[in-house]
Amino acid sequence: MSETPEQKARKEIDADLTAAGWLVQDRDEIDLTAGRGVAVREFSMKAGFGVADYLLYLDRLAIGAVEAKAGGTLTGVEEQSAKYAAGLPDNLPAHKRPLPFLFESNGSVTYFTNGLDPRPRSREVFNFPRPDTLAELVTQPSQLRARLKELPPLDESKLWKAQAQAIRQACFWPASRQREKGINQRIRHFGRHERLELKRQQHDQRNQHHIRHHQQGLELL
Repeated sequence: MSETPEQKARKEIDADLTAAGWLVQDRDEIDLTAGRGVAVREFSMKAGFGVADYLLYLDRLAIGAVEAKAGGTLTGVEEQSAKYAAGLPDNLPAHKRPLPFLFESNGSVTYFTNGLDPRPRSREVFNFPRPDTLAELVTQPSQLRARLKELPPLDESKLWKAQAQAIRQACFWPASRQREKGINQRIRHFGRHERLELKRQQHDQRNQHHIRHHQQGLELL
């Protein structure tokens, strides 16, 4: 009997979690002492919050949840996984409440929302983070996106003007692949332009030096 799309997606998600160092367990056979990171299938949340496809435990404390979907687009799934953040039963220990790390996956594509960011948003990731990675994130006093807002003034003394402008834009514009691609292209384009301009100036300086040297020689005749 062939697998349903949902069964295939769950199988691939299990494999992805395992590859990232998580121990995948059924709810009825849960053993949080088996390893540092445990992913528990079909975990019942508080009344009204449904069932989390996977509840993630780190060091025997809940830390996140995964919403699994059959193959296809993940559009709109972020809202479904968000309810798990506040849906953890009150009697269960957790690193933080609401749960800070939420994932949506169909086995081929995985999205991650870091609830500790200043403005949490879902973004595509290569695979689930390892337990050690989430352990580091949850203990940081501030997340990367918060620290980016506190960068010191940019030292432009060793940068081309266009490079400095692109860096400022990259730090303060909303991040997107297309925008980052455009910024990189501008850095390369203007970098080539600046290098050509510098070579032209150096060439002119050498020519002026040769002319002065030649004039000095004529004066000695």
